[in-house]
Order: sequence, then structure tokens, then C-alpha cells
Amino acid sequence: MSNHFTNLFIQDYPRKLLALLFAIILYKGVSENIFAEHQIAGVPVDVKLASDLIFQTGQKNLVTITVRCSERTSKELNPEDFAASVYVGPEHRQNDDIYLVRLQPEMFKQKTGVKIIRSQSLELKLQRKISKRIPVKVHFTGKLSNEYRTAASRSIPDTVMVSGPELTLNSFSNIFSEPIPLSETVRDPFEYESRLVTPDGVDVSPRKVMVQVDIVKSFEEKRLGNLPVLLVQSSDKTLQAELTDPGQRAEATASGLPSRLSVLDSKDIRLFADLSKISKPGVYTVPLHFSCALDGISLKAVVPGEVQVKVTKLP
Repeated sequence: MSNHFTNLFIQDYPRKLLALLFAIILYKGVSENIFAEHQIAGVPVDVKLASDLIFQTGQKNLVTITVRCSERTSKELNPEDFAASVYVGPEHRQNDDIYLVRLQPEMFKQKTGVKIIRSQSLELKLQRKISKRIPVKVHFTGKLSNEYRTAASRSIPDTVMVSGPELTLNSFSNIFSEPIPLSETVRDPFEYESRLVTPDGVDVSPRKVMVQVDIVKSFEEKRLGNLPVLLVQSSDKTLQAELTDPGQRAEATASGLPSRLSVLDSKDIRLFADLSKISKPGVYTVPLHFSCALDGISLKAVVPGEVQVKVTKLP
């Protein structure tokens, strides 16, 4: 019995081996050409939006498709081979900001030997695109010296047109310039071309504005009333001077930095008539002069500006 089985395999050995090899090759060829379903993930979709729609976020539009092809072909497929292109308009809106597109096989690129059977739907978060005109607000960085301040700033143009997602544009009422630099060396008015700061996804026209900045001294004024008038006489002891109106009072307007004016008091100011050049008796009209015990304070006005003085000779 053992010899019988041995002879069965040994007899005509080359022909049997060749038949076995042919059967393996045939099986491999047939199996590789058996068509089956395969899923391909990450297929890109190029979305063409209607003119009044805009993406809400920078999203990537990728879908998974199911194809029918041979096992050998499936190993050579890439998602980019089937890239799709689709138009999305108001008719695809589901609710609020959700838009749904049901993709069809004909929307994808076709590949020989591969049949696209189905695809998942493409869901997009979109917003309505609107345009509106809003004012420009000037923004500064740095600071001037204490002696100067910005009196006014003007943007040319003073309003610009912005376009973008409706929810984004409804959330702000003006648009800022890029920070305009200030420093302690700046003392004169100047012009500065500035770009406008815009959120992602928002377009602005024009993108730059010319800003005119007025620089003035930061002095303020303070008025002090009911001030006494002093008389400064010469060294001639034979003359005596007095106001023709003994109850004469005056009012002074002082100018200086806010920090200095805040501590300025009536007792720090002297209003006086200089009589040092008068050498004869008589009635004279003399201008009033100003002095202040605090540094950095100057006189803007005195009311009255002059007083009447009577000079008499002592017996």
C-alpha cells in the first residue's frame, strides 16, 4: 500500500509539478481580478461657494467614498485620484449656518477600472457674506513727553468698506489702525500711513489709511480771582504810593501742566504794579505784573490789566 502511494506521486512527476504551478498562477490571476468594495477616506472636495456665502472657519473638506475594483487596483489608489468639485448655494442650507450637499458619483474624478458606488454627504458651516461701511478708529503706542499731548487725530478716509461673515461684522462697529508710534521726541503735528487691523476672513477696502495727528502743548489753564494788588515802589523814601481804589482786586488766569495747576493756590501768585521808575507825585496808570512761587506756571491774562495809582510827596 505504501509503495502504491509513493508511486502515485513519483510517476510522471514533472508533468504533475507543472500542472500544480499552472494552477497556482491561474488562481492568483483570477483572485486579483475579483471585484470587491473598498473605502477610500480623505478624498478632497473643492467647494465653489455662491457669491453671498463664506466659510465660517478654515475647514478642510474631506469625505469618504466607496468604490468597486479589484484587490490589486485598490492597493494603488490615492484619495487625490478622486478629488471632487461641487457648487454650494443658498438651496443647500439646512438650518442656521449648516449647509448639506449630497455628493453624487459623477461629481468625482473617474479612474479606469474603478467604479464609485457611493459617498458620504458633505456638511459645511457657512455664513452669509455681507458688506458695510464702518468708521476708522486711530490707535497709538508709546507716549509723548508730559509737555505735549495729541489734540486730535483724523483718518483719511474716515470710513472704510468691510466684507466678511455676517456674525463677525455684526460684532464690531469700527476698525482700528495699526498702532501709531509716539515718543518723547515728537513735538510737532505729523502724518502716518497705517494699515488697518482686520479679523481673519474679513476684507477691507482700502487696506491703508493716512492718519493726521495734531500735537499740542499739554498746558491747561486755571483762573484765580479776588487777588490783592501789590505796589512795588522805588527806594525814594519821600514818595508814597497807593491805589486810587483801595478795594481794588484782580483776577489772573495761569497756564501750566495739569500736575502743577492742581496744587496752585492764590497765595502762590503775586500781582504787582512796578512804580520803581516814578519819581514825581501824580496819578499814574500802571500795568500789572505777575510772579508765581511754583515753577512751570505762566500768566495767560490779568483782569484788569492795569491799575490807577496815586503818588504823593511826604511832608
